[in-house]
Amino acid sequence: MLIFSTDVGASEALYARTLGLRLSDRIIGGPVFMNSGPGDHHVFGFVPATHPGLHHSSWMVSDIDQIARGAQDMASVGYAKGWGLGRHTLGSNLFHYIQDPWGSWIEYSSDMDCITENWQANDWDCPEAIWSPQVPADFITNQEEKPA
Repeated sequence: MLIFSTDVGASEALYARTLGLRLSDRIIGGPVFMNSGPGDHHVFGFVPATHPGLHHSSWMVSDIDQIARGAQDMASVGYAKGWGLGRHTLGSNLFHYIQDPWGSWIEYSSDMDCITENWQANDWDCPEAIWSPQVPADFITNQEEKPA
């Protein structure tokens, strides 16, 4: 899951201190990815924004076929706006996103990198994906209503 945060650094520190999450990697000026120890490259993260909100929830499936079938099933019931198929740069996972009725995203994902206890986090200047269709213009837009 990635959430929008007005202060990514403070959010990262809070989740590290209270939940024990650890930094996996950062995209400079973009998302911060955190892990819960050896295993998946990231299980949680933050996206810089003007107000809080949900960017996306991610659902791990077993393979590329389940990603494609999930996207096809969602499109067949009216949820065709998405981004994918692609492979992320950080985490190296295959993905396909579908936009939900509230403007957030749901990600089908598979083949995530695994990290070890000795993982060294890094700050990266890289694109969101190694390969994919063009990113939707509103992919990093917080669609949730800004609190008064």
